[in-house]
Amino acid sequence: MNKFNDNDMKNIKVGLELLSEHEALLRALTYHKAGNFKSAEKIYRDIYIENPRSADAPYLSGLILYHFGALATAIYALKRGIALDDSRAHYHYNLGVVLLDDGKTAEAKECFQNILKINPFFAQ
Repeated sequence: MNKFNDNDMKNIKVGLELLSEHEALLRALTYHKAGNFKSAEKIYRDIYIENPRSADAPYLSGLILYHFGALATAIYALKRGIALDDSRAHYHYNLGVVLLDDGKTAEAKECFQNILKINPFFAQ
């Protein structure tokens, strides 16, 4: 469940701009999708520093870490995102995929079972 509300959102400095957390996240996602992982990860980190209750920031950082093969750190970041908001089925799905890649099949199975509890019709 999402454990923060819009009142918790902070302003984030991105370069010379001061953006709302939402705007900063959109900027980071644009960088992420374009393959500019370093810039995206920096913004995700800045968001998390300003708002440690942001589930998106550690989750998305975890995806970048996974992309570069840092499985243990990716798992930690993805679990942090889930701890902050356990209602997002895709968080559990991606953690399950990373756990499978790391040979942790029992933990991965739990993640996939959690998905069905959240959304029985989930399809990735």
